[in-house]
Amino acid sequence: MAVLFSRQSQDIQFNEWIDLSTLCLAPLIAHIIAGVPSATFRHPERRPKWHERMGIFNPTSIIWRYFAILDRRVRAKSWDALTMAASNAVFWTSEGWDGSEAMITKSDEYCLRKPAHTHIDFFSGTSAKTLIVALQGVEALYTLLLGITSPKSNKYANLVAFNFVFTPLAIFGLLRLPVAFWLAEDYSFENVEPRKQDNESGDTPIQESEDHLLKHEPVISVIEHPMRGHAHRGAVLEKDLFHPVNSWRGLTVRILFLVLLFPLWGITLYYLTPLNGHFYTTTTLLINVFYLIFLTVTLFILAAYFFRGVSSTTIIPCVTSRWYKLYTLFLLVLVVVILVISGLQTRRTPCGRYTTYPSKDDEDLCPKLFGRTSN
Repeated sequence: MAVLFSRQSQDIQFNEWIDLSTLCLAPLIAHIIAGVPSATFRHPERRPKWHERMGIFNPTSIIWRYFAILDRRVRAKSWDALTMAASNAVFWTSEGWDGSEAMITKSDEYCLRKPAHTHIDFFSGTSAKTLIVALQGVEALYTLLLGITSPKSNKYANLVAFNFVFTPLAIFGLLRLPVAFWLAEDYSFENVEPRKQDNESGDTPIQESEDHLLKHEPVISVIEHPMRGHAHRGAVLEKDLFHPVNSWRGLTVRILFLVLLFPLWGITLYYLTPLNGHFYTTTTLLINVFYLIFLTVTLFILAAYFFRGVSSTTIIPCVTSRWYKLYTLFLLVLVVVILVISGLQTRRTPCGRYTTYPSKDDEDLCPKLFGRTSN
């Protein structure tokens, strides 16, 4: 297996870089904007630090959020506007990030605006986001699958350049479709402004929230709640709001997400496996490694929590653990490296396509220009 690297971007003009950058970043920006909700801050002492925030933006966390909201909807014995709002929200509390089922009843007292329905409005910004990421996902999946059987002139691997770095990421927008009806944004919760600290740092120690989230299975508590469909504000047992996580409903959703993710892992492995006479550019190799690591870790995390029955929180339980922060930081560094390397390697072929492969492959990439048929 040979890995090629050569600087080939010197002939690309500034306006072309603008176009390439737009195509490059569009799937990433759409994935983050559509998948990461705004946070509600309920910690009376401080806001989360940068390293406590970054895990929320990890693609693994976004995939977990899609799974958890769908799982909660399927297991719900009663689904109302507050349940949907609290399930979509991200809460920062004195115990860290909290997406537990207990927050549904706790958040009622500081909910400023509830959704108008128990599902999204079809003519809304949320629906538009779902449509955009879904179309991007269909295009990306089609491109990858077509690249397996296409001639060299149309193979995805041969046409990977700066503009295609995040194209495979768009596929994960398809995971939004099963839960699309309940991904609400028309709600708001009251934030708590942090009090000033007497010490110089202004920080209050906070324990890692992983253990807190792992232990946040619904507990039995008698509360007053106006939105459970009762004729009066009666006592509600919190444990009765949802079917158990290990019920057939919960197991079905877990199996569904693993079934959806595993083929994507297989496609990535295919592109990383050397074929007869195949070689990589540094860009294509790094992109394949990035997605293989991301999908492998995501599958491992989901499978581990699914096996343990830890799936009742809408925030991935390990979001502020040290190893997850390092994993998120590693993905970020790898993305920066890929952007730099792909920027240096990207060139425009004589037929106007972009690639990171050397000019000696132009006959394969532009067969019509050289009087050849695709092969």
